Amino acid sequence: MVVLSTLMVVQWCMAEELDSSDGQVEVTHDEVELRSVEMQCMHGCVDFVWEQRVFWTVYDIILPSDLEVPEQLENNKGNICVACTSPPIVLRAYHAQFQKDFSMFLRCRAEELVVGGRMVLTFLGRRSEDPSSKECCYIWELLALALNDLVSKGLIEEETMNSFNIPLYSPSLSEVKSEVLKERSFTIDHLETSEMNWIAYDSELMMNSPDAFFDSGYNVAKCIRAVVEPLLISHFGDAIIEEVFCSYRKILSDCLSKETNNFINVIASVTKKG
Repeated sequence: MVVLSTLMVVQWCMAEELDSSDGQVEVTHDEVELRSVEMQCMHGCVDFVWEQRVFWTVYDIILPSDLEVPEQLENNKGNICVACTSPPIVLRAYHAQFQKDFSMFLRCRAEELVVGGRMVLTFLGRRSEDPSSKECCYIWELLALALNDLVSKGLIEEETMNSFNIPLYSPSLSEVKSEVLKERSFTIDHLETSEMNWIAYDSELMMNSPDAFFDSGYNVAKCIRAVVEPLLISHFGDAIIEEVFCSYRKILSDCLSKETNNFINVIASVTKKG
């Protein structure tokens, strides 16, 4: 039996909030109740990647958890995530939030698994010990270029740009191992990395597809758009979205015509302790 692992919201918790309110329900991450069910095997694919300090999601609902940018991220000007130009304080802030969120994730999953139950996780990570390495940050640095291009055109306020930070951290194998050992609910059976090209289609299978599918910039931009568009709209509004991704597509096409880039996945297999 394989069960897809996601954060679950207990309906009675929300019902109680409705009964005691005027119909407006405020749901915070700490109010999410997770109930233990007897699972023997669990698989989770990129189900805890977003860091909850900036945003957390329940299904398709996106709720802001903080209206102000944490102080540690105020110096990340011109960037939208951990980047090669991010100061050390920003790297530490992202890593600290990853530690908190991953530990919470492991505790919640431990409640759902029986003793001896196994969990297999696949999520974006990195091989380098440098959290700002190109292998995990470059694709977001290129999106930042597209957004900064709109700043230079006066379509985005510089202050608005500087207050936007994507809640994503790509951990190394040693960081994942450290948190699993520290949290103590699981033993590690296997831990490795794999890679996947940014251009994730098979050209032989796409021979009869529209020309757009052969535009590398188009494909990668559409992939990333599916991930970050809700965050961009929430922060910048929807008026600039098409122009952002038009610019992003051009930047990606130029980049991919010169070099090959890969996503790095961390694959972890763990077993719940007795």
